[in-house]
This record gives sequence, C-alpha cells and structure tokens, in this order.
Amino acid sequence: MSKWKQSMMAGTVAAALLVGGFGGSFTQQVFADDDSEDSSISSPIDTSIPAATRADLKLNQILILASSILDVDYSDLQEELHDGRSLADLATQQMNESASFTNQLVSLVEAPINNSLNSGKITSDEATALIKSTTEQVTQIVNQAGYQEKS
Repeated sequence: MSKWKQSMMAGTVAAALLVGGFGGSFTQQVFADDDSEDSSISSPIDTSIPAATRADLKLNQILILASSILDVDYSDLQEELHDGRSLADLATQQMNESASFTNQLVSLVEAPINNSLNSGKITSDEATALIKSTTEQVTQIVNQAGYQEKS
C-alpha cells in the first residue's frame, strides 16, 4: 500500500473516532418509560369474591379495638361484658360519653374499607355499602349488653 493510502486510512479512522467517539459515547441512549405513576393500568375488580372479604374486615376484633380506645385490659373488658354490661356502658364510665367512643371505633373499622377502595380491591359503591353496614354493626355491638366475639 502506498504511503498516501495509509495516511488517508489513518486520517479517516482518527476522524471517525473524534466525531463518533469511542464505542459510541456520543450516541443518545433511549430507554423505555417505566414510570408506573404516569400510566395506571389496573386489573378489573373480581366481584365474584364478596366485598367484605376483599376489604378484609376484622369485625371479630372489635373488643381489641375497644380495649385500646378505652385503655382497659382486654381480659377485664371481656369480664365486664360477660357480666352483662355493654361497650356503651363502659365507654360512659371511662370517657363520660359513648358517642365519641362509637365514632372512634367506627373510624378504625372503616380504615380497611378505605384502604381496599384506594388499592382497587373494591368499587366505590361497594365501599359505601360496606361503610353503611359496618357502621350499623358497630353501633349494634356497642349497645348490646353482654356482647361476646365469635371465635
């Protein structure tokens, strides 16, 4: 090969490296958009499973919640209820008011419903119905003398 061709090839390679960079360092890198907050693709809600199950209601834990609100030992609370008193009686004795106690208890029971609604496990209509029924159930439990949780 002639000296002139060798010089031309060397110049071409040098120019290519200067313009193109080593290994394509000047090339733009393109990635797929993986931000999950930009696109909300959600699966349909399986309404074949009862809404109360999907919302994971824990109405069998009312006494645990009540004992924490009233700041009473769980076993003492069970004993008082076993003796025929109601949660409303105990709330009036501890807090001088049962309505505030009932509202606190209802809000604790509604929390899993709201969480299930926000996470897409239940529909807003189901959440409304569940909140209505659980409010009625909690109010009934609070006023029931001698209430005992089912195992």
